[in-house]
Amino acid sequence: MTPHQLQKVEMRRLARALRKEALLATPNCGALFMHQFVKVDMPAQAIIAGYRALPDEVDIEPVLTLFHVNGHPLAMPVVEEKSRPLLFRSYKPGDVMRRGMKGVEEPLSIAAAVTPDVLLVPLTAFDRRGARLGQGGGYYDRTLAGLRCTKTIMAIGVALSVQEMPNIPLEKHDALLDYIVTEKEVIRCSLF
Repeated sequence: MTPHQLQKVEMRRLARALRKEALLATPNCGALFMHQFVKVDMPAQAIIAGYRALPDEVDIEPVLTLFHVNGHPLAMPVVEEKSRPLLFRSYKPGDVMRRGMKGVEEPLSIAAAVTPDVLLVPLTAFDRRGARLGQGGGYYDRTLAGLRCTKTIMAIGVALSVQEMPNIPLEKHDALLDYIVTEKEVIRCSLF
């Protein structure tokens, strides 16, 4: 492992422990994020891709429901192959889901494939430049790189404030976020 990779492993370990502790102290904290997301200038009628939270991630279902009520079409990611970008399928709160390749709930294959305009991105750690650490599989890095070749994509990281690190090491393949939304603030990382 390179020094950067070792540093990322240690940052992930620390951030996961901090996130777990914070989630235990504030269960159902996803609702706190609704007050922050209204501060983000979302493009009208943008297709917003969310995610189904793993047990140790922020549950953004209340945020997705708010976007749905406000007329935004929604999507959820689907893992088709381990080393490929994510595919997105349309989603509405309450839709029946299935367990996907990585054990994460995904829309059924009958749901229409869509290309999102906004991605809500789960993360393990972040810094104020928009650098993020995910689970380590590179899915969102590959996906953002591919989508950004064809259209303008707004990437919004979703995290608890305790997941902030001073300086995430960046590698050539790492995709930066445009915003990070925590339970306390909206951080604008780029000139989107």
